[in-house]
Amino acid sequence: MPKKKDIDDIDRKIMQEMYKKGSITNRQVAETIGLTPGPTLVRTTKLLEKGYLIDNGCDLNWAALGYPYEAQVFSSVYEKESHKYESIITNTPGIVGSKQVVRKGMIDNKTVHYVSTCVFESADIFVSTWGDILGRCEYPVSVEVWELSPRKIKQNKKLNLLSIDPKFKRE
Repeated sequence: MPKKKDIDDIDRKIMQEMYKKGSITNRQVAETIGLTPGPTLVRTTKLLEKGYLIDNGCDLNWAALGYPYEAQVFSSVYEKESHKYESIITNTPGIVGSKQVVRKGMIDNKTVHYVSTCVFESADIFVSTWGDILGRCEYPVSVEVWELSPRKIKQNKKLNLLSIDPKFKRE
């Protein structure tokens, strides 16, 4: 998480817990971070007022935290490579969440699909980071990028990651 001057490590822990768990009570956050419920509520309220938390803390305002570019990446790899790929994407800064998903209509049980939430300072850093990820993969990876903005999702036509290197083609 970024280092903003008006928030401290405790605030960051609160935001991490709220982001990871989604709907979580103030008492649960307090127990997890080692504070009592009173100070936790005061801090959470201030984070909401400052605009770092959205919708009672169920989502983070990444732009307010210094990451205005947000995207979701849908990717697919062969099952035999999935552990290596998962290790890469879960340990990459800027990818704040990633999980395996089942895509309806897909009958190929040899392919594993992922959705990754990414936050970056710019689209250029996003493209560079994903170029590095794909460059580390010595196996085919299919990717589809969706840019996110508040209350709006659009498929990104400009950031075609497959064009970074010709070896990354859909099969």
